[in-house]
Amino acid sequence: MFTFIKILAVMAVLYYGGFLSVSISIQDGAKTYVKTFDRATH
Repeated sequence: MFTFIKILAVMAVLYYGGFLSVSISIQDGAKTYVKTFDRATH
């Protein structure tokens, strides 16, 4: 039972970390897109 809880905790941390990195990369992509869009319009 304790090992199962450990595995669950590790999976949760990995999932959360992956989610964080994905959202960060989406934010970076949005910033880059806005920059290029600004350059194109002006």
